[in-house]
Amino acid sequence: AADLESLTGDHLSIEDANQSGLDITHDLTIEFWLKPESINKAGNNYVVSKAGNPNIAYGVSVLDENQKQFIRFWWSADGRFENYKDSDDLDLASGTWYHLAVTFNAALAQVRFYLNGVPKGTQTGGQTSIFSGAAPFNIGAWNNGGRFADGQIDEVRIWNRQRTEQEIADNRNRELVGNEDNLMGYWKFDNTLADETVYGNDLTWNGPTDPVFIPQ
Repeated sequence: AADLESLTGDHLSIEDANQSGLDITHDLTIEFWLKPESINKAGNNYVVSKAGNPNIAYGVSVLDENQKQFIRFWWSADGRFENYKDSDDLDLASGTWYHLAVTFNAALAQVRFYLNGVPKGTQTGGQTSIFSGAAPFNIGAWNNGGRFADGQIDEVRIWNRQRTEQEIADNRNRELVGNEDNLMGYWKFDNTLADETVYGNDLTWNGPTDPVFIPQ
């Protein structure tokens, strides 16, 4: 797991020109393990994003609001006007590992949320495609700065398909090979920032110290 400190702006990134396959414009699944450290921090704490005004594509954040926590999925069809949908209340606790997943069905503009493989709400409405722009891809931040996540992040997976509830539940507790169909980015964070897929989306560490890896 990669250990990110929000106070020092730790995050991981790859520039748009260097990535392959992460400009996903239709169906999408984002999943990851998260062990939050400062959970009662108001606002959006980004775990995954490919967005930077006016190049908003997609993003997943953990939203803290009125002592409740939600998964929030953001997306835009034109790069400027974002849509967002929230899960049901998650009731997260600091220092605990959680598996979070978001799926997007573009044709229906339907967003589904999962916590530890269990559905946590479905939201429908908004735009039916995702913008392909020049924003960097980030883990732990929005647009290479701000809205930083705080905690440990592990097993980040990006798919260009809407994964089923059964697939999410069956695979959340096991490592993948990296050559699975529709898997566009996969980071294990086992002492490396390398992408396990053939697309070579290796990340760069941004922070005042060297990256810290902690076994999950």
